[in-house]
Amino acid sequence: MIRGRTSKAIPRYVIFTLTRRSTISTTPLNPNLPGGFFFNNTRLSRYFGNGFSPNRSNFVGIDSQSPSSIRKFCSNESSGWTEEVEYLDESGSVIHSGKGIRSVEPGLDDHVMVGGLKKPFMNASAVSKIVEVVQRWKWGPELENQLDKLQFVPNMVHITQSLKIVKDVDAALSLFRWSKKQSWYLPCDECYVVLFDGLNQGREFVGIQTLFEEMVQDSSSYGDLKFNAYNQVIQYLAKAEKLEVAFCCFKKAQDSGCKIGTETYNNLMMLFLNKGLPYKAFEIYESMEKTDSLLDGSTYELIIPSLAKSGRLDAAFKLFQQMKERKLRPSFTVFSSLVDSMGKAGRLDTSMKIYTEMQGFGHRPSATMFVSLIDSYAKAGKLDTALRLWDEMKKSGFRPNFGLYTMIIESHAKSGKLEVAMSVFKDMEKAGFLPTPSTYSCLLEMHAGSGQVDSAMKIYNSMTNAGLRPGLSSYISLLTLLANKRLVDVAGKILLEMKAMGYSVDVCASDVLMIYIKDASVDLALKWLRFMGSSGIKTNNFIIRQLFESCMKNGLYDSARPLLETLVHSAGKVDLVLYTSILAHLVRCQDEDKERQLMSILSTTKHKAHAFMCGLFTGPEQRKQPVLTFVREFYQGIDYELEEGAARYFVNVLLNYLVLMGQINRARCVWKVAYENKLFPKAIVFDQHIAWSLDVRNLSVGAALIAVVHTLHRFRKRMLYYGVVPRRIKLVTGPTLKIVIAQMLSSVESPFEVSKVVLRAPGDLVMEWFKKPIVQQFLLNEIPSGSDILMHKLNIRVEKSIDFRDFWVLCFGFSREMAATSPLYNHLKDAEPFFLLAGPNVIESEEHILRMAKHIKHISTKLGLPLVFKSSFDKANRTSSKSFRGPGMAEGLKILEKVKVAYDLPIVTDVHESSQCEEVGKVADIIQIPAFLCRQTDLLVAAAQTGKIINIKKGQFCAPSVMENSAEKIRLAGNPNVMVCERGTMFGYNDLIVDPRNFEWMREANCPVVADITHALQQPAGKKLDGGGVASGGLRELIPCIARTAVAVGVDGIFMEVHDDPLSAPVDGPTQWPLRHLEELLEELIAIARVTKGKQQFKIDLTPYRD
Repeated sequence: MIRGRTSKAIPRYVIFTLTRRSTISTTPLNPNLPGGFFFNNTRLSRYFGNGFSPNRSNFVGIDSQSPSSIRKFCSNESSGWTEEVEYLDESGSVIHSGKGIRSVEPGLDDHVMVGGLKKPFMNASAVSKIVEVVQRWKWGPELENQLDKLQFVPNMVHITQSLKIVKDVDAALSLFRWSKKQSWYLPCDECYVVLFDGLNQGREFVGIQTLFEEMVQDSSSYGDLKFNAYNQVIQYLAKAEKLEVAFCCFKKAQDSGCKIGTETYNNLMMLFLNKGLPYKAFEIYESMEKTDSLLDGSTYELIIPSLAKSGRLDAAFKLFQQMKERKLRPSFTVFSSLVDSMGKAGRLDTSMKIYTEMQGFGHRPSATMFVSLIDSYAKAGKLDTALRLWDEMKKSGFRPNFGLYTMIIESHAKSGKLEVAMSVFKDMEKAGFLPTPSTYSCLLEMHAGSGQVDSAMKIYNSMTNAGLRPGLSSYISLLTLLANKRLVDVAGKILLEMKAMGYSVDVCASDVLMIYIKDASVDLALKWLRFMGSSGIKTNNFIIRQLFESCMKNGLYDSARPLLETLVHSAGKVDLVLYTSILAHLVRCQDEDKERQLMSILSTTKHKAHAFMCGLFTGPEQRKQPVLTFVREFYQGIDYELEEGAARYFVNVLLNYLVLMGQINRARCVWKVAYENKLFPKAIVFDQHIAWSLDVRNLSVGAALIAVVHTLHRFRKRMLYYGVVPRRIKLVTGPTLKIVIAQMLSSVESPFEVSKVVLRAPGDLVMEWFKKPIVQQFLLNEIPSGSDILMHKLNIRVEKSIDFRDFWVLCFGFSREMAATSPLYNHLKDAEPFFLLAGPNVIESEEHILRMAKHIKHISTKLGLPLVFKSSFDKANRTSSKSFRGPGMAEGLKILEKVKVAYDLPIVTDVHESSQCEEVGKVADIIQIPAFLCRQTDLLVAAAQTGKIINIKKGQFCAPSVMENSAEKIRLAGNPNVMVCERGTMFGYNDLIVDPRNFEWMREANCPVVADITHALQQPAGKKLDGGGVASGGLRELIPCIARTAVAVGVDGIFMEVHDDPLSAPVDGPTQWPLRHLEELLEELIAIARVTKGKQQFKIDLTPYRD
């Protein structure tokens, strides 16, 4: 015991005793402490507990020589001595007395003194004291005051251990923040881990975020933190699906140089994948790859399926390979995702390889995997493999589901394998599945498309008996099949059932009607129209007009008139073109009864042109005005902006009719007014005293004859009355009208000499010729009109002008149907096995064109093929304004003329404007109409009037039937030399297809059919240019395929563009055939043509077969 006589008290609970048996050893406790001693064999366990050991640091040395040395173990803040202190034993006897050591000051010293001994606080005691204070005061200033009064100086170990014991998160945070204010504070990763764990258990994520910010500041200030706490925070936030906060902490951890753990990466990636943000997960994965973090099996299992599903197949497959290289066993999920994604992406070989490899790892394919594989192979058209997997699936014990049955059936049906499709269809029914309407529809449409009427009808009946409603497309396919097979009654029954189902049948019925019209089955078309009328089904005016024109073409005038009446009564427009076409039939008619029918049809139109025709053939007493004035009034009422082409057509046909009827005076009036209204602006040219000319190439036969007579009469008046005599007079006729006009003028001994396309004579000789009386009578001949002439009696000749009318009829009769065809046209038309139109796309240079012509002619001559050399002077219809167009018309025609002369080759080139036709016709033997302009009437007529062969390319947007109308426009302009050309049909954007059926259908134009085997493989605007813009691409490798098909079908000619260096061609290089392979390809085509009968139409006998 201690008896104190000092003014300073020793802290309570501290008792210092020493036994009598204690001895002092001279052995230093610590060699570094001078004069230090320690007690041996002391018995202090009563006071210090069972853990006492004299060798422990609980004892401090006592300096026997210098009491002041004891102060070295005390606080350095005070060095004063206290009063005398007596040290007592257990019995109370004084064992020692002397000056005492100052008391220990709390909060400054980390020990207490036991006599002269320094006793440090034990960690357990310190932690216990801290926990006691924290649990009592919790938080706030009072807690901090109590912590400041601790009798020892804590350290971070005490704080860490205390935090582990304190369960209250707020109290723990208060203790931690108090410690951060102390001078002895050092950042401790373990402290943060304990705090974050407590906050996470309490789901206090805002507190986690705040504490994380403090940790980042500590890390930047001290820089010696470990990174367990960083990873723990990110994992907690990721597992709690705090996406934005977790990613923010992840970025800050990266910026702080923290080493992110694999588990942290996995948690973050899983979070983003679950939130539907795979690309963010891949970004984290890519940042993981850049660090030293190793991907473990869970990372592979997580990221490979995600990469595969997102379409990043190469990255997924690369990780799959890495996984195997690291001897990690891929799970079934990894294999399944790769097989499914690779198959859907069309990488079937890789998908099958992984599938096989999966089986090698011992995994058993699932039903879902079989379905995915079968679906991929079926959609890719590899139906054999799909069926093999189908069988393998069933052998594995899996039962194909409803969707798989449907897919197998539809894929085989759409690919034309109808037998397999029907077999699976029956298995589906046996398996207890009811096929869907789409399955029925697919089978029905495919059987209908293949022309199998019985099978299609059987499927249709099965579908309706099952209570399913056929779709609109199914009905359309079935009706189309029945229409093509000419089963009108069955088609009518199906149409009525379709109507009963609630479908609108007007359009479908009209489509069937158009099939009969295009097939020239006019009787069936009329029968179907009557059925539509009796069933209350309506059609549109366009189809009525088409059927009317078909009836007119086939001479069924009795049936045509009711159709026209229907068209007129339904407010359908009977335009000038339609009226003129009826008049053209009247011109060609030679039967009086049919003429009366045609007159009645003309009257039914109620067109103003008919009133004009009636007035034209009446006398002046009824008209109340002269013929010329009457004609002028009619032509003044025409809207030339809308009907200029129709007005030209009407003039040509009307003049044909007037000449045929012998109405020369009326014909002259019509021609004069037409010329005044500039319908033929370039027909008559007066070049002062040099040359006068008349160009009749754009006119019909009758119009040309009237124009020649009327114009020569004008020339005669100018020469005789005004004394103006030109050097020469030219009549530009073209090859078609040359013979007719020459024969007419030869009857009056004209001085005109006949050349290739022109009749010319010196002006002085023509002057002398004009002075002959017979010429004057010929040029001034007029036929007076009579009031008793009726429209149906116009074929009765007027006696007064019988001689001259007979002459006109003779001239007209020479070319009544059409002018004579040219020798070149006949040569090409009769060519065997076919003729060839070939050459480079555009004129690049004179030297290149001449070289190409030489080589191509050598090949064609060697193979015995008639050749027409092709090249363009101006590619006006280009994809890009940056594309090369050619040298232009003037320069290009000069080069083509050199080719023509040098190698004795006919030339074909294209035109884009009516104004180009005349100049091009002087050089080219065949004028080509581009596909985009195939329906432009003015251009077609202008080209036809040159007398050249006209090759019309079918527009990519047109049906083959359009070409019949385009060819007819050429013939109505007086030119029988026409060909039609198939160059492909648009198949979506930037692509063309060739339908071989078009070659057969285009024969309805009654002219040679040409196949363009190079432009048909264009991909318009499908190629980007380096300098910007786009150009046409193409599939050059498929040119032989299209060529073989066309020759096998039996086309008359092959059009192809050839180049000696296609890769350097400035225009359409991807669709030009290499010159080095031209002979090889043509040899193959000739061989095909010799073994096929494509040009011979197959005659089908539908009479019942009897044994």
